[in-house]
Amino acid sequence: MHAELTDGRHAAPAEPAQVRAEAWALKDTCVETWASQPSACAVAAERLAHLAEGSQDLLVHALRDWTQGLTRLWQGDVAAAQECLQRASTALDGMGFIRESVKAQLPQLAALSMLGRHEEARSLATAALQVFLEVGDAVSAAKTELNLGSMHLRQDQYEPAAMYYRRAAARFARLRDHKHSVMADTGLAIVLTWQACFSDALAMYERAEKRALQHGLHALLGPIALARGQLELNRERYGSALKHLQAALQDAERTGAREQLNEARRVLADAYLLLRLLPEAQTLYTQVVDDRRAQGVGIELAWALTWRADAAVLQGRPAAALADLIEARAAFAAQSNPIGLALVDLRRAQLLLRTGEADATAAGLAADSRQVFESAGVRPWALGAQLVEALALHQHGEHAAAGALLKRLRAEAAEAPELAARAESALGAAAFAAGQWDEADAHWQSAINLFEAQRAQVPGDELQVSYGSDRQAAYIGRVRVALRLPGDAARRVFDAVERIRTQASRRATAGGPATDELLDLRQQLAWQQQALMQSLMQGRAGPDASQLRAMESLERRLREVQRRAQAGGDPQSAWAAGEWPGASAAHLERGEGIVSYMQLDDELLCCTWTSDGHELQRVPAADLADRIEQLRFQLSSLQHGLALRPAHAEQLLDRIRKHLQRLHQTLWQPIAASLAGCKRVVVLPAVALENLPFAALHDGEAWLIERHALVIGSSARDYLESRAHARASLRRAALAGVSSPQLGEIRGELDAVSAALGDGGATEIHALIDAQATRAALLAEFRQADVLHLACHGHFRSDNPAFSALHVADGALTVHDIESASSSARLVTLSACESGRARRAGGSERLGLVRALRRAGVAQVVASDWPVDDARTAQLMSAFYRALAQGIAEPEALQQAQRALAGQHPHPFWWAAFAVHA
Repeated sequence: MHAELTDGRHAAPAEPAQVRAEAWALKDTCVETWASQPSACAVAAERLAHLAEGSQDLLVHALRDWTQGLTRLWQGDVAAAQECLQRASTALDGMGFIRESVKAQLPQLAALSMLGRHEEARSLATAALQVFLEVGDAVSAAKTELNLGSMHLRQDQYEPAAMYYRRAAARFARLRDHKHSVMADTGLAIVLTWQACFSDALAMYERAEKRALQHGLHALLGPIALARGQLELNRERYGSALKHLQAALQDAERTGAREQLNEARRVLADAYLLLRLLPEAQTLYTQVVDDRRAQGVGIELAWALTWRADAAVLQGRPAAALADLIEARAAFAAQSNPIGLALVDLRRAQLLLRTGEADATAAGLAADSRQVFESAGVRPWALGAQLVEALALHQHGEHAAAGALLKRLRAEAAEAPELAARAESALGAAAFAAGQWDEADAHWQSAINLFEAQRAQVPGDELQVSYGSDRQAAYIGRVRVALRLPGDAARRVFDAVERIRTQASRRATAGGPATDELLDLRQQLAWQQQALMQSLMQGRAGPDASQLRAMESLERRLREVQRRAQAGGDPQSAWAAGEWPGASAAHLERGEGIVSYMQLDDELLCCTWTSDGHELQRVPAADLADRIEQLRFQLSSLQHGLALRPAHAEQLLDRIRKHLQRLHQTLWQPIAASLAGCKRVVVLPAVALENLPFAALHDGEAWLIERHALVIGSSARDYLESRAHARASLRRAALAGVSSPQLGEIRGELDAVSAALGDGGATEIHALIDAQATRAALLAEFRQADVLHLACHGHFRSDNPAFSALHVADGALTVHDIESASSSARLVTLSACESGRARRAGGSERLGLVRALRRAGVAQVVASDWPVDDARTAQLMSAFYRALAQGIAEPEALQQAQRALAGQHPHPFWWAAFAVHA
């Protein structure tokens, strides 16, 4: 039917032959480079435009329009690109260049897709493919199939996308077109990812990356890295995800491809937001917002504003979040995107809840969102909006209406246990406010059971319907009930507080035979939910019946596997389930005690437990945080050399001792009698007491470390589990240090530690000094050493403790690196500044280097709470290891070393920074 078609390049009369030849060559250069080397495309297009200025040849002008369309496309000016390409195609067709006319239409596929005209783009591509197949143009046919694969992928049509990518890959392989063959492989890997074939997708990405490197196709490495980073992010392999996403961003910045750059920024910002790297996320989202606003691309601008609002909320900037949400709403309205409008309205309601300003307006916003989600067939989001509506009504004082919604939600949310748990928690709060203690406790216990049953939920899931986590409300609620009920309040409060402490570590250590299956199911569900989200973001219809059935099936399988894992594995589950205090006397040794602190409103709950009994003290603590902050300020002033001035020594010591005496009167005096017979005390601090040097509390006669050996713990259960492991033999010690101008005594410290351990008969001592102390070498020692001593700089990152790090020879050894290691070490000592600092996550989980080491399997960690003096640290460590080598346990060995150093240098700055953590 199209037999009359020819190449067309010689069918029309030419003016100067060399002008046409140059124009064709420049056009060919643009076609080959516009997607992979846009700067080269821009240069060629500019030359062709200059050539056309001095020519009357319509062909040269058509070729100029073609190349201008390509440059506009990668610059992001989609409407102008489509206009140029259509003009070029029409002109070429009119001059008889039929095949070239069809080829000029192909870049319009991307333009039409970006404009949301998907059916038009697909029809155009299908017609072009038929032409190319009929005339035997295999190159153009393969490129068209590649485009068709991408179009179907953007519309979440995975089967036809995979079919076209495979056909394109086969044609390109026969043509030995390595570049487009790699592009087809990358597209197929993305399809496999969305189909949850993660192993196959990963293998395909690795193959595509290897072939791109083999053939020098470096421009394709960025898109491969971006796609692979998204896969790793959803598999919760955050270190690998960040590596690939950062590489993709760097590549996009280098090439200047606008769409690729914005996509790389957005995905990396999503990763930062998930990992609570909030300043980094905010910066990238702002770059996307600014670029989309400059382009005037409404739908992408609306979503970028919405994401930036999420980051602003998490940063505690509600006004900035509200401004972004208002602008996003206007952009969604201009695009007639009901899903976007509903999600923005729901976020506005959540923001009002968070700031305590929820009223009828907030409830109305949530109710309207719920109706939109129900109409779109997105039931989980509708249930989430229903929860926000109920919470807003409750905060506004409409308790009856809120209660009715919550009870209905609890009954309907069988497939969304997170939402059912939040409903139970809110019902508990309502019952407690009405003085119905038993009913409140039952609701809160039910909420806790639901939370713990689905603790493996995918992080960052879109079904999370509130900013931050309110899971602690149920646990704290049971503490409130424990204080109201008659009987043994100390036992009940200790149990309830221990539940708060242990639930975080149970999430961290849950495992057993079902772990791999759980991970696979979580990844599949995450991808299903993300696919749905992407579809709705673009204004497309909600899920069809088959998609809903697939998601419901995955959710049911995930819950079943979670139940099996929970039933099968944790030998200490009885403690976390509320039975620990009743059996505690059998676990604690004589002379050993535990004190558990919890701040509740303006009161500090102090629970003590020893082998002789237990008790509860309630202490006013309204100004406790300010007093501890003042103490930290006094300690920090010594970091700048003030303590080195002899004239001020006595004055500084007297000032800080008086401050520590007042803290002792609040924190320790009420419980001192119950712990008087304890040689060792395990301190489980409240949030306000994090990083408080308990060893330096003073009773007017002596420091607390002179009365007791101290251990800082995360929970009673964790301490008791670590205690047996801490008694392991000391056969191999690894000593690592990285020198710097600020750490001049490191070599001396390591020599002193080595001598102390050697005198005690340690069988092996391995030293890693400076260049030897690499990340790989240290991680290897984590796996085989009984004791590991690290003398280096440390950095605590308060905005995201998970990225706190130790600075070793070849870079930063981060929390992520440490947690991924596996260790059976008896002790790790972090002789580094601020290595023991931590921040609570959700009120229960201490985040930082110490927790990372404990999660890796280390029994005990000795770490510092503030930047330490290296000379005194060397002295302290020598005494500590000398006692350790003599068979003295870590808490008592540190006690002995600190008492000795305090005798020489009384100010706590010199000796109280270090503590034993277990």
